[in-house]
Amino acid sequence: MMMNPTEYSLGRNPLSDVLHRIPGVVKNEQGLGRHILSGAPHRRPGVVQNEQGFSHRGRVRVKKLVQGKIRIATWNIGTITGKLRELVDTMSRRRINIACLQETKWVGEKAREIERTGFKMWYTGKTRNRNGVAIFVDGNLKDEVVEIKRKSDRIILVKLMIDEETFNIISAYAPQIGLEESTKKAFWEDLEEIVQEVPLGEKLFIGADLNGHVGSTNEGFERVHGGYGYGVKNEGGESILDFAIAYDLILANTFYPASVLVSQHKLMVVDVGVKWRKQKYRSNKCIKTRWWNLNGGKMALFKDKMLQGDPWRVEGEPNMIWDEMASRIRNTAREVLGESRGRGPPTKETWWWNEEVQQAIKAKKECYKRLHKCRNEDNYKCFRQARKDAKKAVKEARGKACEGLYQKLETKDGEKDIYRIAKQREKTN
Repeated sequence: MMMNPTEYSLGRNPLSDVLHRIPGVVKNEQGLGRHILSGAPHRRPGVVQNEQGFSHRGRVRVKKLVQGKIRIATWNIGTITGKLRELVDTMSRRRINIACLQETKWVGEKAREIERTGFKMWYTGKTRNRNGVAIFVDGNLKDEVVEIKRKSDRIILVKLMIDEETFNIISAYAPQIGLEESTKKAFWEDLEEIVQEVPLGEKLFIGADLNGHVGSTNEGFERVHGGYGYGVKNEGGESILDFAIAYDLILANTFYPASVLVSQHKLMVVDVGVKWRKQKYRSNKCIKTRWWNLNGGKMALFKDKMLQGDPWRVEGEPNMIWDEMASRIRNTAREVLGESRGRGPPTKETWWWNEEVQQAIKAKKECYKRLHKCRNEDNYKCFRQARKDAKKAVKEARGKACEGLYQKLETKDGEKDIYRIAKQREKTN
């Protein structure tokens, strides 16, 4: 993860070494920075180190504050389809406020509220099953978002105003090794352009999968590389380091020692000290009487209870008569029909979820943890079998749920549900 604070606190992924930007600025005898890919003079000469020792104007860095913290994460999720519940559970369990996601593989430039969780997602994507990036924000901060910039299907920026501080969060996904140089050049130029639009007085964080290795040593890059990288630096890693120097950023995951992460696409988090008055998210629950159950036997029971005693008193003030009658109707309806809990129907992503699926997913996670601690053939076979069982359980649960839904739609009540769903979608859009 790339960031510009001096106080760092975060887990790291040595293989991805996120936080890289334009291959950036090259030091030459004249002190003029040039972009490696385009060869054009760099538009930020202030970050160039020259032989005359002129000081350069660095970006304001986040200072550690005791008033509170924000946890920012970055994660190449592979695809977000069918993983919303897992993603929300992970963010809640790890107490993540903002998450930068890569390879979401969703098409469109939209925002989406995750029902009854408080989370909101902004995403961008152009080609189905390819690329796509997104930024998740929790219920405490989503109302602080003031601007969204979607540069391409590989870059998105979310700007938040938290009390008196401005935070710019960028999620980026660089082209893989083997793609055309023109594609890589376009990505870095887009990233450079969106970064240059961020004022120096504002905080900047980049959570990205930039497909480069910065290596285990930091010789010549001590300001941006903490010395806790992994492996051998490659061409992409050199571009990352140059880019970090050019924009006065640090590779935060290289500033703390950690065990080697052999596999890629791990969740990485950073805690940032910040002044803000945290407001706990509260869902708006609306408890309702189940009037839709007023049919069949319950209708007859409701009628009998309403006719008991003398409900039709016609003496007295009209308002008083109406209040008594309305109160009697409501109380009888609550007694006969019951009340909802105000939670609403399950979300589209989880309405088919059941105990069998939950146990299969849990078993897969346990096998994965064992494989992560000890990579041997037995653990690998166990994980493969657990993953296969989990996929099978999900497929069967979805199939049974859909079969029941199709049968219900053929009934009279099912027809009502169709109109209700259509009305809800029209209202949402």
